Amino acid sequence: MHKKDQVKQVIEIYIKKGRDFYELTPGFLNQLDELKGFSERTLKRGRTEFKNENKDVVKKHSKETVSIRKSINKFLDMTLKPTLPKLKKEFPKLNKEIVSVSFKLWKKDQAPKKEEPKIKKSVVKQPKISGKQRIIDYLNEKPSTSLEEIIESFPDIKKASIGTYHSLWKSKFGKKIAKVNKKVKSTVKETVKETGKNKDSNGELIIALKKTIDAHQKTIEALKSQNEILLERNSLVFSEMEGMSPEKIVKVENAMRIFVRGLQTS
Repeated sequence: MHKKDQVKQVIEIYIKKGRDFYELTPGFLNQLDELKGFSERTLKRGRTEFKNENKDVVKKHSKETVSIRKSINKFLDMTLKPTLPKLKKEFPKLNKEIVSVSFKLWKKDQAPKKEEPKIKKSVVKQPKISGKQRIIDYLNEKPSTSLEEIIESFPDIKKASIGTYHSLWKSKFGKKIAKVNKKVKSTVKETVKETGKNKDSNGELIIALKKTIDAHQKTIEALKSQNEILLERNSLVFSEMEGMSPEKIVKVENAMRIFVRGLQTS
């Protein structure tokens, strides 16, 4: 069946339900579930053909009826607990059949609004973590990971971007972690060397190692806190810098420092 014929069929159905032909405008038809997706041109064409093919039916309808129904609907919308007797009392001079049909159609239109909404389970949206934050978090957990290994672990992030994030992390935080790790290894080595001289000092060795590790773990945690602050500041870096090589980033930073100094002295 051609779409315009479907339009004519729907118009016929709604007229049988009590709708006035002049009420079934293209705008009204476009809101019907049966005609969703139909173009305005198709709706107009189908409506015009129906009018030409059913002149006797359309003749019984009038634009005045549509105007009357609009007035009735307005009254019903503004009335608390509207009833047919109230409506007839409000419009005593109107045709009783028009009033009754209008009230019936209004109630049908209002039915979906009176249905109690189904309670939907609230969906907690998980915040989207940026690629930069994912790389930073990964490096905080595994600071010794190489750039190649990071690229393999995050195939969905551009290599150039990974390189930029890695450089930022390394320049702001990685060096501090490396120094701490180096100091931990050196301290542990010295502790083992000193304690190892006594064969019966295994217990002392374990205690000493635990103290050393605990002390440096606190240092690492403090550095991580500092790193979070630095990351917040880094969020202000121009997006245009993403993908730049570490060397270019350094040049841009130096140029910006010179520019800021000039503003301070001017």
